[in-house]
Amino acid sequence: MTIYERAHLQFVRYKSLSAYSRGTWKNMPIRPTDELLVPIGIADSYPFYAQEMQITEPAPLYVREQVSERFDFAKQLLARRGIRLVAFDGWRSVELQEKLYWTYMKLFALSPGLESVFADAVIPCAIRSAFELLDQSTQQILHKQNRQYVSWPSIDPLCPSPHLTGGAVDVWLYNGEQKNRPWRTV
Repeated sequence: MTIYERAHLQFVRYKSLSAYSRGTWKNMPIRPTDELLVPIGIADSYPFYAQEMQITEPAPLYVREQVSERFDFAKQLLARRGIRLVAFDGWRSVELQEKLYWTYMKLFALSPGLESVFADAVIPCAIRSAFELLDQSTQQILHKQNRQYVSWPSIDPLCPSPHLTGGAVDVWLYNGEQKNRPWRTV
């Protein structure tokens, strides 16, 4: 990597981290790209939503070429420090984004007073149906809480869900050579 490429990478990283810390990352411009989606290697991925949440079928994780290159670069840097980087999510279809949104919605709806509304709602469409029974004010509060963690499944080309572009990857860091399931290897 040339010094120019490293400087550019540092600048992009700074802009992204600054936007994330200020909460303005959703306002960053989206630039169209012709980049292909490429799979992240099986050894470097764990498709959590298929394996654990079972809201999609098991399949390789895909990301944009540039994201894959940056993932590999970060993986190498971390490996030198004895840390393993594993991707658990990359590109998502709109359907998966919607299932994920409603599945996480139930977590926020389990606050006192709402447990009974969602008691029998297990699958995403049932959670959405239960949600629609709530008054508008409660719906707005739950939407706001949920959007802190999961993007609305937008297909708007000016404001798509980040994972819909293949430009987002969710990762876990492992200390040492632990295998999958870090949430159980505390």
